[in-house]
Amino acid sequence: MQSIQSVDVLSCAKILGVVQATLGLLILPFFLLTIGIGAISGGFGDHPAAGAGIAIIGGLLLVVLIPLFYGAMGFAFGALGAWAYNLAAKKFGGIQIELQAVTPSETFPG
Repeated sequence: MQSIQSVDVLSCAKILGVVQATLGLLILPFFLLTIGIGAISGGFGDHPAAGAGIAIIGGLLLVVLIPLFYGAMGFAFGALGAWAYNLAAKKFGGIQIELQAVTPSETFPG
């Protein structure tokens, strides 16, 4: 049995930032679809043409802002989580894991 005594805060933050930014890219089409449906249906006020323009501008902003926002939040909370884990591991001990060596034939059967 082995124990994870600490994690590198910056490496954890970077990985979670990239993972969350990727998730932001994956959910982005659903936001854009919703905005597109709203623009087509004329659901943005009394002037459908102006509403469509606002929807297009909003959609373009979302393309940039959603992945950046998700990435920044992933980075911040990844760093905070790693820092909190390190504090808890010092006081209560790290997560206990059991490792087993794997040969390449076990990893890729066939």
